[in-house]
Amino acid sequence: MGNIVFDFWGTLAYLVYGPDFGEEISKLVGLKKEDFHKLVIEHWFKRELSQEEFAKLLITNTNSQASTDDIVYLIESPLKRARLYEDVIPSLERLSRNNDLYLVSDTSTVGRRVINSLGIRHYFQQVILSCEDGIIKSEGLYDKFFRNRGLDIRNTLVVGNSPASDYYIPIKLGARAVIIDREDKLAGYKTIHSLEEIR
Repeated sequence: MGNIVFDFWGTLAYLVYGPDFGEEISKLVGLKKEDFHKLVIEHWFKRELSQEEFAKLLITNTNSQASTDDIVYLIESPLKRARLYEDVIPSLERLSRNNDLYLVSDTSTVGRRVINSLGIRHYFQQVILSCEDGIIKSEGLYDKFFRNRGLDIRNTLVVGNSPASDYYIPIKLGARAVIIDREDKLAGYKTIHSLEEIR
């Protein structure tokens, strides 16, 4: 029996076509998209803020005249657009028979709601979210998770879609890692194109 740690966004779930809510919120509060992204990471991915609390923080930090309701509406748009990739449920069913599965994600409280709404939480021994732990992967979320769980790192496979977060960091910590490259865009890494390739 081994341990398999999954990332969430881009690995298990995606957003169906629709407006880029980050871009829409950035415009609404008058921020460049990269500055908005920094605020999200610092203040939302690392804190348990409700949508309303994050909207108010955005308004305060940008001196925006945008309404909290308009920002919350955009923040909640992923809830309706989130989907699991087709290979997720069959693969989690199969892999959970002989492995302990874990979910580790840099995400917000909205991400937590999406995970719960998609009905996959029961496949995992534990779900670790940056918004609950106050730290993101690049700052030590994987390291903290491995130490707290006492997992045999050498017997742990990490599956994710970000080379920086889900490949290099776990490898450096002593785990095995593979990048899921569903669109065949990445070269130079150990990749798979479907979760069905995990044995």
